[in-house]
Amino acid sequence: MSRILMSWELGTGMGHIDRMLLAARELRAGGHEVVFALKDLVRAWERVVAEGFEALQSPVWLPRMAQAPRLSTYAYVLASAGWLDPHGLAGLMHAWRALFRAVAPDIVIADHAPTALLSARWCGQPRAAIGNGFELPPLQRPLPAMRYWDADECARAAHSDEFVLRPVREAQRMTGDTPLRDLAALFADTPRLLACLPELTHYPDYGDLEPLGPCYVGDRGVPPQWPDGQRRAFIYMNAEHAALRPLVAALTRRGCAVLLHARGLTQADVQALGTGVRVETRPVRIDDVMRDADIVINHGSAGTVAAVALAGRPQWMFPNHLEQYMLARRARDAGVGLLSEPGSPLPDVERMLDRLFDDADLRESCERFARRHAGASTRQTGCRMADGILRALAR
Repeated sequence: MSRILMSWELGTGMGHIDRMLLAARELRAGGHEVVFALKDLVRAWERVVAEGFEALQSPVWLPRMAQAPRLSTYAYVLASAGWLDPHGLAGLMHAWRALFRAVAPDIVIADHAPTALLSARWCGQPRAAIGNGFELPPLQRPLPAMRYWDADECARAAHSDEFVLRPVREAQRMTGDTPLRDLAALFADTPRLLACLPELTHYPDYGDLEPLGPCYVGDRGVPPQWPDGQRRAFIYMNAEHAALRPLVAALTRRGCAVLLHARGLTQADVQALGTGVRVETRPVRIDDVMRDADIVINHGSAGTVAAVALAGRPQWMFPNHLEQYMLARRARDAGVGLLSEPGSPLPDVERMLDRLFDDADLRESCERFARRHAGASTRQTGCRMADGILRALAR
C-alpha cells in the first residue's frame, strides 16, 4: 500500500492536526501508512502519537515580520511564511525536499503548508491540499481580498500578489524551479479538498469547488465535568482575552454552570474566577460538551464554530485575527451566532447573554441550521478527504 505524508506548516491550534487525523484514520483503515510532519509537536502526543502515528517536525519559518506589508490577499499569509526572503525561502524549500527524500512518500498532503506545496511542485512530488476556506482561497487571478467586503482592499489585490511573487520567483531561480505565473498557480494541478460546511466557507464563492463537510475531532479529549448550575455555558477562549473574566463573572452571577477551556491560567487566576466554574487546561471532548451545553462562547475557530452550529447551540464569537473574523462573519450571516468585532469595546454583556439564552428567533435559526445538516458527520468528511487523496494518488 501507499505511504502518505501529512504536512502542516502555518497556523496554530488543534484544527490542523484534527483535520489531518480525520483523513489519516480512514487511510490507515484502508491499509495505507501515514506519517505526520507537524509545525507544533506540543500536542502531537495526545492526538497523533496516541493513535499510533509517527510525528516529525516540519520545516518552518521562525523570524517574525517587524513591519508587515499591507497585503490584502492570501499573499499576506505567504509573506508571514518567509516568502519575502528569497534566500530564506530557498532554504525552506531545500529542507522540505530533504524531508520528502527521508520519508519517501507516495504523495504529500499539504494542510496549510504552502511551502510544502511549492517544494513538491519543484521536485515533481505527487501532492494534494486539504484545508478550510481560508487556507484554500478561491483560485481567482489575482487572488481575492481576504476582506472581500471592503472595496479598498479589493483594489489592492493585484499589487499584493505581485509584491510576493517577485521574491518567490527569485528563490525559484536559485533552486532551478520554474517560476510561478501567479499565486493561483501554486495550486495548479493540485487536487484541493475543502473541509468545511458550505455556509461556513471563509469566502462566499468558490466556484465549482465542493465543500466536503464539517471538520473537527469530537471524540478525543477529557470528558466534560460540569459544575452545578441552572444553565450550562461552555467557554473556549484564550486566558489573556480581555472579555474572558467579565463573561465568566456575568454567567456566574446568573447561577450558570461554566465549563472553561483555557490554557495559560495560573492557580490564582482559577481561584479568582470563583465557584460555579470548572477550568480545563486540556482539550475537552467536544461531542460530549455539545450534548449538554446551552450556549458556547469562542474565538471563531473553524472546528469549534462548526461543532456548535451542528449541535444547534447559539454561540458568541470573539475573533482574535482575520481568519477567525472572516469565519465569524459568515457564521453570523448564516444565523448561527453573535459576533463581537475584533478590537471593539465589550458590548453590554447582560443583554448579549439574554439573547444567547432567550432569543427565540436566534435559537430557532440555530436549530434550523442543525436540522439542515442533520446527516453531516466528521467521519463522513474524513472518508471524503481520504477518497480525494487516493484519487490524487491514482492520477
